Amino acid sequence: MNLLMSYFKNPRHRGLMEQFSSEATRCNRTCGDRCHMRLVFSPLSVSYEAEGCSLHLASTEIAAEMCSGLERNEARQLVSKVILNLEQNVGVFDDPRLLALCEIKSHPVRRKCATLAWQTLFEALDSACE
Repeated sequence: MNLLMSYFKNPRHRGLMEQFSSEATRCNRTCGDRCHMRLVFSPLSVSYEAEGCSLHLASTEIAAEMCSGLERNEARQLVSKVILNLEQNVGVFDDPRLLALCEIKSHPVRRKCATLAWQTLFEALDSACE
């Protein structure tokens, strides 16, 4: 949990880029979490603006950090694996950031908080016009 709090308190990718290749916005109407991401490709650079609970904001920062620097297909694969793990408990991770996120799986209500950023990122990767 301390790792998640450090990402919540010290975001490095927050703030939207002016120029971008793709963007996506998603909201969780139940709790008010909101995520807007912008991407630049080759290699991937991720920026975002987000509002919501500390878990959502930490997850958003982790998603941006882990995917920045990857190629588009690598990022898509990683994001798919994380979503699958958080939503359906499929797969195992050894990365401490993802292990910290996976701790919330025992709290079904909080899964949406953790997955919103990853779903937004997947949508931005999928809808990109290069």
